[in-house]
Amino acid sequence: MQIYTGPKSAYGRKHGVYCPGPGVNVKTARCILNMIDRELKSGWTYDHGGRRIKMTPRLAAKRANYLIALAKKHHGREEARRVADIVRRWMAKRGLAREAATAVARWR
Repeated sequence: MQIYTGPKSAYGRKHGVYCPGPGVNVKTARCILNMIDRELKSGWTYDHGGRRIKMTPRLAAKRANYLIALAKKHHGREEARRVADIVRRWMAKRGLAREAATAVARWR
């Protein structure tokens, strides 16, 4: 089960709120990063089975970095670069600088 995108995602089923899809592009990445922000503040999220789990900064960074790979898979390398820039800025703003450097190094 997807966590953030589509009406059948964990958020779509449990809260009626979800990000647009299919595929990850800049618009979808921004939406997902906003949802990850909310999860960091609340301290919990959902796993792929729809179960509630603890949200940590490390898990947030992993999910944010994965958006880059999904953007490349769905829309190509150029879109992945744009998403990587958004992810890098998002991580730097939240004090996840080391993870941000890793994300950008892979896509530059």
